[in-house]
Amino acid sequence: MINGAEPFNRPLITQIIATIFFKPGRSRPSIAAQHTSRFRSSVHLAPHELEIPEPMLALACALVCFLALADWTSGMCKEASDYNITEAEKEYKKVLSFLDRVKKASLQMYHQVMH
Repeated sequence: MINGAEPFNRPLITQIIATIFFKPGRSRPSIAAQHTSRFRSSVHLAPHELEIPEPMLALACALVCFLALADWTSGMCKEASDYNITEAEKEYKKVLSFLDRVKKASLQMYHQVMH
């Protein structure tokens, strides 16, 4: 069951984010370490409660929704050449739109989702 207060706190999503953005490369720091200024809090009274950037979450969700789940929609795994970047971009934009609606509805809920 998905927790409505933490809809993106799922093992696959958190593993993708950890691997892609927080794991250092062979001779370089992680992407997150290179862009620490992008981690901010939307709650002014809690500046130490940093949130992940929206594009980071949107990309992870697009990977899960489009690339992982879409792999098997026909019951057979797709070939890499069958992917359409436009469809992946639509999933990415859906997540950004959702986050925008959450932020407008409740900044506290947005912070809880992103922190």
